[in-house]
Amino acid sequence: MNVLRLHLTLALLLCLIGSAVSQDLHFSQHFNSPLNLSPGLTGVFNGDLRVTGSYKSQWKTVPVDYLTFSGAVDIKLDQYGSRKGNFNLGLLFDYDQAGDLELSLANIAGLASYSFRLNKKNFFTPGISIGYNQRRLKPGNATTGNQWNGFEFDPAIPAEVPFVDNNSFVDFSAGINYRHQNGYRKFYDLGIGLNHLFTPSQTFEQAPSYEANLARRWSIYGMANHALGSKLDLILNAMYQKQDPHQEILLNAQAKIYLNNDSERDLAVHLGLGTRLGDSWYPMIALQMRRLYVSANYDINYSDWRDKTNGRGGLELHVAYKFAKVPPVMFKPCPIY
Repeated sequence: MNVLRLHLTLALLLCLIGSAVSQDLHFSQHFNSPLNLSPGLTGVFNGDLRVTGSYKSQWKTVPVDYLTFSGAVDIKLDQYGSRKGNFNLGLLFDYDQAGDLELSLANIAGLASYSFRLNKKNFFTPGISIGYNQRRLKPGNATTGNQWNGFEFDPAIPAEVPFVDNNSFVDFSAGINYRHQNGYRKFYDLGIGLNHLFTPSQTFEQAPSYEANLARRWSIYGMANHALGSKLDLILNAMYQKQDPHQEILLNAQAKIYLNNDSERDLAVHLGLGTRLGDSWYPMIALQMRRLYVSANYDINYSDWRDKTNGRGGLELHVAYKFAKVPPVMFKPCPIY
């Protein structure tokens, strides 16, 4: 290993640490990871309790690949007991890992929201999130310039690593969602999420000499489901997201085709296409079997980055299960004589 290669290795290491403080994990199917999108989406679904899971493996053809997992559960509290609205609670777990140093993020957050019932068709839901985050890496996997002994790379020389191997912080987020629902198959959501309200520090340095605050992330989104016929729905999703200095626009369209003829309409296949403008596009497929939903997509890069990835972005999987009960029927007791 020559001197130039050692310097390049150190530069890549510093870039990796820098990227850790600049951009959150993100999914192409952002609409299938709603609690990561906005705390205002806590409890916004058809049903009583929802469990979701998401997985993404990205850029396996380059050295700094990404592995992401997210799991969540949210529940509506007494949604049938009040005409004014109801509280919702959620729990979110995220895990992300990248690169030879196995730089990782583990986040566990509690979420709460309240759905104001404006009338039978319109709901307004503000929400908040409080999370505990921990970042870790393995400095022992690093190689630095001091390991050049004048003739060759010497792994017996300890690498110069001027940082600790973990950092933890508390994080706060907020969001607002508006839903208009005119039937089970006709609804849309508009909302905004603001993550990292107080820009917590993520530095790994023992004596910080630079700012490494996690930038605020804004997400503005719209999601719609519209029935086109007895066996076909059109689903549209759009999101603009900005986290300095990064920003992205995601667009997605799906045809939901129902496979059963009964009134439940609970067996369906989704065929869709999406894009991250300027970067990639992805075909997707999903299957709904009653309360179970499973989806998959594969990102295909078309930006300049495709030369490094051979056009291969990554596989993404999502699963969701909703528990629902029949609302209680209001009636007056009839005495029996």
